[in-house]
Amino acid sequence: MPGLLLGDEFPNFEANTTIGTIKFHDFLGSS
Repeated sequence: MPGLLLGDEFPNFEANTTIGTIKFHDFLGSS
């Protein structure tokens, strides 16, 4: 069984970057 399928909500995660921490769901907004 695949982990993610089209239409599934992608899990939220945080990434540390050179400009600070990015939260995936905040970065995408309501796209």
